[in-house]
Amino acid sequence: MRRCVGRVLDSTTDDMNTFLRALMNGRLLPAEQLAQMRTTVPAPDELGDKTRYGLGIAWRPVKGCPKGVWHHGGTSFGTVSESAVTPDGKVSAAAAVFTTRFGDEKRFIEQAKTTIKLIDGAVCGRPGQ
Repeated sequence: MRRCVGRVLDSTTDDMNTFLRALMNGRLLPAEQLAQMRTTVPAPDELGDKTRYGLGIAWRPVKGCPKGVWHHGGTSFGTVSESAVTPDGKVSAAAAVFTTRFGDEKRFIEQAKTTIKLIDGAVCGRPGQ
């Protein structure tokens, strides 16, 4: 359930999934605007080797999802949030993970990478299953 705390909107992972599915299946924007969001440029330095960035959302290839996934994530005040959705909006997953690792940048990075693997596995399945 969303709630407004001061000027900050607090969203749940369920809110993130609802938004992504509605965005990708065309319920939120006219087709032309969604097509603009999906127009991407390479973003290897910021988001990973084969990731492409559009307007507010990024795309990456994932095993098990022939058309890849659209995703958005971020970090803030000791948490990592990650979400992904299939291009048709039928399957999505989101996670918010506590990541405060004072003085341990390596562990923070590994936890963030593992969160992405968790989301990709939830959306696209694990190879061999």
